[in-house]
Amino acid sequence: MKEIEESNWNKILVKVSNGDQHSFGILYGQYSELLRRFSLPFVGFNDSDAEEVVQEIFLKVWIKRSYLASVKNFQSYLFQMAKNHIYDIHKNRKAEILALAKDHEKIKSTYHSSYQELLYQEYYASAQSIIDQLSPQRKRIFEMRTKEGLNLDEIAKQLKISKSGVKKQLYEAKDFVKSCLKKEQDMILIYLLISVLI
Repeated sequence: MKEIEESNWNKILVKVSNGDQHSFGILYGQYSELLRRFSLPFVGFNDSDAEEVVQEIFLKVWIKRSYLASVKNFQSYLFQMAKNHIYDIHKNRKAEILALAKDHEKIKSTYHSSYQELLYQEYYASAQSIIDQLSPQRKRIFEMRTKEGLNLDEIAKQLKISKSGVKKQLYEAKDFVKSCLKKEQDMILIYLLISVLI
């Protein structure tokens, strides 16, 4: 695509801010592929998800076009919108997964067949077996944090160890569990457990 001088970009942004669809098409043609490549690492290199980000961001650009006349660097503006959008996607997904992980009965209720119920039990047993491989104290700290919901100060007080010691043990426990889950290559299990750990 033919390069456009920076001074002309300001004119294009002003035109788009005034509702010029042709100028908007120029923006899309110039930046859509760049935005898609920028988004790929943040969506696990999933092409369809990256394309969806592009469409959503340019829709927002058009809706908020009245602000474009004051934008000094459109590429930075575009990338920041993309990062905010992707962050919101991950935050919403994490909230949904965490809600499921904290209520096993709700998860089980989604499985209607005996096979699906067995599959759930296998997932849970596999996760628990990984946690059981932790040293006794590390396992205790891990469960006090994830199951009982205690903070670092409360754990340190109960176990009579330093807060930094609790933090180190908890970090190593999380790292071990996450690495084991990734080795199993089971995405349902990874989402279920890692959402609780983070």
